[in-house]
Amino acid sequence: MIIKILFFVLIFCIGIVSIRTMLGPTIWDRLITFNLISIKVILLIMCFSILYEAPEYLDIALTYALLAFISTILISRFLEWRDRL
Repeated sequence: MIIKILFFVLIFCIGIVSIRTMLGPTIWDRLITFNLISIKVILLIMCFSILYEAPEYLDIALTYALLAFISTILISRFLEWRDRL
């Protein structure tokens, strides 16, 4: 029961952060909110794995976490160096 409540709370948080992504005044704010959305999606995948007792979804969550981390690093490096190109 608590997992289902947590599932809906995370979806609500993703909605709020998505609004903040659209309203972010700088690209750095949007990058941070992208990272927050990625974290919330990882938590959703983990809750889904616990709710349906499917441990194979934890591998998907780990892969998504690695991809989100690498993409955040690459985008921040690009934004840092784009004025110099």
